[in-house]
Amino acid sequence: RRVRIHDDNVSMARLRGGNKAYIEAKLPHISELLVADARDVIDGAAVIIVGAASPLYRELLEQERDKTVVDLVRLWDDTPDLPAYHGLCW
Repeated sequence: RRVRIHDDNVSMARLRGGNKAYIEAKLPHISELLVADARDVIDGAAVIIVGAASPLYRELLEQERDKTVVDLVRLWDDTPDLPAYHGLCW
């Protein structure tokens, strides 16, 4: 398996100047990991680590009963009924 990343706030095409130079120097492979569609990331994942709160992530993950979810941001106020859900650091 390989790591894939979805983040609506990150786009290689929008990077400019110093930010672009830093990413290209320190993380040249990041563009290979970024995926535009969150569903594509979830479909191919065995373990999902959530690092940004998003209604889209809540909606998609509520349907994923067979995947391990590690929630770093507390997506839900109440712990969801997902068998392999783990809240961490909150």
